[in-house]
Order: sequence, then structure tokens, then C-alpha cells
Amino acid sequence: MTLTWYGPDVLTVADELTEAYAEVFTAPPWEPRDAEETRVAFRDRLETDVRRPGFRAVLAPAEDGGVDGFATGWTTQAPFRTDRAYGKVTRRLGAERVNELLVGRFEITER
Repeated sequence: MTLTWYGPDVLTVADELTEAYAEVFTAPPWEPRDAEETRVAFRDRLETDVRRPGFRAVLAPAEDGGVDGFATGWTTQAPFRTDRAYGKVTRRLGAERVNELLVGRFEITER
């Protein structure tokens, strides 16, 4: 069974998502990441991301009330971002192809 959350409603399960994220991204091969720094960074990013147009999260709930897995994403807006890896994408594809192929499409950001 999976559950889908839209926009800021996902914050009702933010604690569970944060713990699942920290469990995965502080284990090999990502160690030695600090678990608390990882939690804080993810939670800050999540609280911003839920306000993006088209944001949604799909969760696989665990029997114990936690989260076995999840994916989040949103609709890519124009102008195309330049932070994180976005600048590299634009350099590789070119602005015209980015607008044609990516803007207005659903972008998966965490999985």
C-alpha cells in the first residue's frame, strides 16, 4: 500500500520522513555523515519544498508506523533553477532543450 500527500499536508508525517531519510543517508556509502545535521538539513528542505507548485510525496508506510520508503517531487517551473545540479543540466542540454523537455514536467527530488 502507498499513500500520496499533496503540498504542505505532507508535514503531518514530516517526522517519519525525516527519520527514514536520516537512516538511509547516514549509512554506507554516505557515512560518516552526522545524523542530526542530516535530519535538520532534510527537514529544512522539506518545509520549503512542500510549498512548490505541484509538490507531492508518495509514502510506503511501515507496519510500525514509520516509513519504509518515499519519493517526493514537484512540477518544474520556469525559469529553470541554477542551484544544486540544475546549472549542469542547463549547460549539458542548453536552455532551449531544458525549457522544451523539463519545464512543466514532474521532477522527482528524493527517493
